[in-house]
Amino acid sequence: MMLERLREEVCALHMELRAKNLVTWTSGNTSARATKTGRGSTKPK
Repeated sequence: MMLERLREEVCALHMELRAKNLVTWTSGNTSARATKTGRGSTKPK
């Protein structure tokens, strides 16, 4: 499903920020919006 894939991508991008020491584990927010449906996903899940 498109929303599940979007959630996985948001999670992966947040983990990348953490790996590069740009955020700590619980700080920062990562979000995305599917342009066709207008639905979105925000980390934390």
